[in-house]
Amino acid sequence: MQVSRADKLAAALVGRAALRGRTAEAITGWALLGPALAVLLVMIAWPLFQGIRLSFYDAFLLRPLSSAVWVGMANYLRLAADPNVTVYLRNQVIWVTGTVAGEVGLGFLLALILNRDLRYRAFWRSIVLLPWAMPIAATALIWQWIFNAEWGIANYMLRQVGVLQESISWYSAPWRLWFVLLTTSVWRHFPFAYVSLLAGLQAIPREVVESAEIDGAGPTAIFRTVTLPLMKPVLWAVVLLLAIWRMNDFSTIWTMTRGGPGIDSMTFAPLVYVTAFSYFRFSQAAAIGVVMLMISLLLTTLYLKRTRMVE
Repeated sequence: MQVSRADKLAAALVGRAALRGRTAEAITGWALLGPALAVLLVMIAWPLFQGIRLSFYDAFLLRPLSSAVWVGMANYLRLAADPNVTVYLRNQVIWVTGTVAGEVGLGFLLALILNRDLRYRAFWRSIVLLPWAMPIAATALIWQWIFNAEWGIANYMLRQVGVLQESISWYSAPWRLWFVLLTTSVWRHFPFAYVSLLAGLQAIPREVVESAEIDGAGPTAIFRTVTLPLMKPVLWAVVLLLAIWRMNDFSTIWTMTRGGPGIDSMTFAPLVYVTAFSYFRFSQAAAIGVVMLMISLLLTTLYLKRTRMVE
């Protein structure tokens, strides 16, 4: 069957019209995205570029910024040679792993409980979200009062049940200090893990669970062989997102301890603030921020791979 010249011409015209339509649609789309892209460029991309650029200079507040000189990797080498860098790294690891483990563990436990048929289930599900609605600074100040050595309710309750004979200072020993900080952060942030994991549990097909029950599997076996394998993608996403956020968390530690006593709770986020606004070494602070950025980008790449957004 031969195609006539007229049919070929008509097909070409239709193709050109479709191409013009797609081009016009693309131009319209970019025009609508233009304001948002401009805001992102001004508010994120440019400051990010300037921060990375600043880390390769020697900028000090008490000298004119125009007098800053190129020092290359000197700020990064100075950070690596800092005798306290191992303490900062240890604190960062304790902070990220402790908060993520606590938030995911508590969130998963509550999600499993509130995914069942309970009386007033909607009420309990809403109550669990209350810590998430509180400002971070207010939460930190409340927990700071709870663990106050003189009039805190934690010492009072422990004395009443006989665990303590006299009040203790919760900030005097490293393990007690980290217990306070991790408890505060877990209480404030676990609702995100709870909501995400509860959504994942509700997405598990009921037929799969019923099949396991018919085969004689108990609650523990169902959790191990059905629930946990199907929840792994959600768990990975939640863990990596929380790790990224806790990596850059500043408010909790700064509000409660300001990185102290000494540097016992100093992580990279408050260290950037102290370096920049207490010692006025902006280039050094920028170098620390870039190191945090690199770690966060690594975690972000893992997150994207786990959620199959990139290959």
